[in-house]
Amino acid sequence: MNRQKALLILTIITEQNLIMNDYISDHFWTKDEDTAYLKDFADENVYLEMPLVNLIYRMLDMAADGLPLTKVGNPTIAVIEELYPLGPKDYYWENFPRKKMTLSAIPQMAIIWDYLKYANLFRKYKGTLRLTRLGKEMKGHPKRLAHYLFYYTQEMANTSLMDSCEFKSFNNALNHVAVLLDTYGNEFRSVEFYAAKYSEVEADFAFFYEISDALYFNLAVSCFNIRIMERFFNWMGFVEMIRSHYDKEQKKYILEQYKISPLFRKLIGINRPESKEVIPIWINNPSMMN
Repeated sequence: MNRQKALLILTIITEQNLIMNDYISDHFWTKDEDTAYLKDFADENVYLEMPLVNLIYRMLDMAADGLPLTKVGNPTIAVIEELYPLGPKDYYWENFPRKKMTLSAIPQMAIIWDYLKYANLFRKYKGTLRLTRLGKEMKGHPKRLAHYLFYYTQEMANTSLMDSCEFKSFNNALNHVAVLLDTYGNEFRSVEFYAAKYSEVEADFAFFYEISDALYFNLAVSCFNIRIMERFFNWMGFVEMIRSHYDKEQKKYILEQYKISPLFRKLIGINRPESKEVIPIWINNPSMMN
């Protein structure tokens, strides 16, 4: 490798590290820069009350010494048995448990495992999971990890890596929906309600929402539910959920319903004008939502 090429690679790596340091220095979901923000606590263990943060925080500790993997690169049963109680609960495992804790028996754990493949916190090495440089930066710092996972989950919301929906423009949806939940979330409301409200303030999603509208199924609502409501607000413990089900009295299929949890009020703050008549929401440019 010649000197010029080596310097170019070093420059790229340095720039990437500077960008990443911006996120691990707590510049995401902050009171000064965002409408919805993660509150500050001197006791950082408070952030471990979020199930996803708690699970990954423990994974960082385990991976520091080498977290054992199966031959196909999945966590061992012993690892899953230790991690699962810390993280988001899986409907199927809680209601239809199998004899052994494997990824195939716990679909939500399997999805989280797949999510982490792109998080740059871990690397595989000789049958174990080890920490990357970024993972080492996060280990022992619950607040830093929480801010990073907020950023990372938003990035994943803008991809179609884990679902069949091709929509890739959720922008700053997590912050938007946090404001909507703060406004309307004291009682259970359908995911369709929140998707419709979000479509009123985000043009890209509004177009997707309109063209996806169908008599029995709206793909935009399903995509919104999976990426935003389930894989962020539910995983973080910010909402309580009534699962989708068929209502015999109404003779129709009822979509998921959500309301905010006590943890949402504890950890999430909202910047509002004193009048509370208009809520400012920021993406690339400021917009206003009534």
